[in-house]
Amino acid sequence: MKILFANPAYRISIDNFNERYFFCAGSRCPWSLIKNKNAFPRYSMFPFFMGYAAALLEKNGFEVKVIDAVPLNISAGEFIKKALYIEPDIIIFEPATTSINFIIEISKVLKDKTNAITVFTGSHSTVFAHEILKNNKHIDFILSGEYEFSLLNLIKYIKNNDVKIQDIEGIVYRSMDETVKNEKTTFQDINDLPMPARHLFPSYDNNSLNLYHDGFCQNRPAIQLHSSRGCPFRCSFCLWTQVMYKQGLYRMFHPERVVEEMMHVIENHCAKEIYFDDDDFTANREHVLSVCKKIKDNNIKIPWSVMGDAIVTDEEMLFEMKKAGCMHRNKIRSRKY
Repeated sequence: MKILFANPAYRISIDNFNERYFFCAGSRCPWSLIKNKNAFPRYSMFPFFMGYAAALLEKNGFEVKVIDAVPLNISAGEFIKKALYIEPDIIIFEPATTSINFIIEISKVLKDKTNAITVFTGSHSTVFAHEILKNNKHIDFILSGEYEFSLLNLIKYIKNNDVKIQDIEGIVYRSMDETVKNEKTTFQDINDLPMPARHLFPSYDNNSLNLYHDGFCQNRPAIQLHSSRGCPFRCSFCLWTQVMYKQGLYRMFHPERVVEEMMHVIENHCAKEIYFDDDDFTANREHVLSVCKKIKDNNIKIPWSVMGDAIVTDEEMLFEMKKAGCMHRNKIRSRKY
């Protein structure tokens, strides 16, 4: 059984030379940038949900392939050709709102040519699950919110019926031509997740993490990591907190795990810089200080930066972050909403 994580690149031509490209899987915001058609994107985010889910499936013995067309800068036609070469049995998409119609059309083409079981995930699919299944008969399942463990259980159900579909949390499926949604009842312990399967990205024939980059990072490869998931402030405008986490708890990776992953990407992916793309790295003071201490205890000498928050950041935190190698923060909020 071959499982494909698919992230087609949604691009709109502006003129003979330029185009607007959109962020699909992993996108917290419906934003886009303009670039030369032949140039690689100057900004491309690592799709963490796909990365964790791919690692979890590999850990459980499944064959996993990835095509992340955004950093690869490949067209829809090239993407389809690469996907058909794999001959996938299951395809997982994570469309953003801006790319939903485009990705639905891509998924139709692949369904017609491969008859692969088609799974949609992500924020848009979470909100509009019933409508998507009702209007698109080729889409078989939708997984809402944080989907890593739900996907693992769905794959087990598909392969061996090891799991009952009614026991899979967060799944939306058809039963007697009606859509049925199983609500999530628990929030997963993120420390049960393996490290993202970075060795599979951005695709099965190109494993250059150089292609993922935040525009402000100074060195390449600049590898994106997480030290936590969620945010305690739960702002009403935040897509991830309101939709993907469903007001879930702010959860932290163990500091030992964070530092272990830092050393892993330095040793295995030649990281020259690290960016903690947390929802809010600085949300918990003790966590920040513990991570900084572990970095210094392990003598990790690499610059790093974070997606942080000014609300709870104090002078001691800033000094400890600096002493541990932090260069800057990327988000400053002036007040609590």
